[in-house]
Amino acid sequence: MATKRREKYSTDLYENKDVTFYAIYIGSIPVERSMRTMQYDLRTAVTKEAIVKVCTAAKCLKHDSKQTKGIKQINKILPQSPEINRVAVNFTVSLSGLKAYRSDSKDNNKCLLNHTMSSISFSSCGEAPFKSFVGYVAKDPARGRACHVFNCFGDAFDVVATIGEAFSIKYVDVLSKHAVCNSSFEFIEINDGFFKTLFDENNGQGGNDAHIVSIQ
Repeated sequence: MATKRREKYSTDLYENKDVTFYAIYIGSIPVERSMRTMQYDLRTAVTKEAIVKVCTAAKCLKHDSKQTKGIKQINKILPQSPEINRVAVNFTVSLSGLKAYRSDSKDNNKCLLNHTMSSISFSSCGEAPFKSFVGYVAKDPARGRACHVFNCFGDAFDVVATIGEAFSIKYVDVLSKHAVCNSSFEFIEINDGFFKTLFDENNGQGGNDAHIVSIQ
């Protein structure tokens, strides 16, 4: 069933349709260091710890991060307190980027977040017991660079897989239409930023991470 759902999401993206998930936007936490300066393992660890910090501040779940590998370094990257929101949203993935619209009756369809593809740098599910939560790192004028965290319930892996698929389709489109590439094809230079291949040989097979698209 999950495979069929993801196939449908993939088809919708190829047809340039939005894919929408019901979620709870929990909040965000500033990320003080550019993802470009981090190795893959550190990017992953920072995003997963950001999920923990936001969820803990929102009292979704309790977790002691003292034993987390590299926690002192991660805390220097995430030194500030999270901003908690907790609002029901329709979380939309498209080739243009990621958006979150309020889904409650108070302010239905108000756009809370709107991040273009070139502003997004990483996405991942949380580790147990936070596997239903998804975090993505993006940069915008209002918040700077921050990790935004959602409770996606049973759709968490599908959300991250769909983000990865959208990035992949967008990457191929950029490559074919607008790209100026170096010989290694590691980075693609276009008008609004640098795009990097999404799935490398080690990390692109079946993981819970949508890999780098644009590193801010």
